Amino acid sequence: MDCRTTERDGRTLVEFSWDSDDDGNPVSGRGRAALAEDATLAASTPVTET
Repeated sequence: MDCRTTERDGRTLVEFSWDSDDDGNPVSGRGRAALAEDATLAASTPVTET
């Protein structure tokens, strides 16, 4: 899993991507989550799998 922080509309976001396998088939995905002021996840976008 690769994660990085960024800002959008004044909010801190964590963007992530991942690679794995499912019964020998390669799978990967990306997602984004917004951090609240107390560092909990406030919202997230759907994760896209390929």
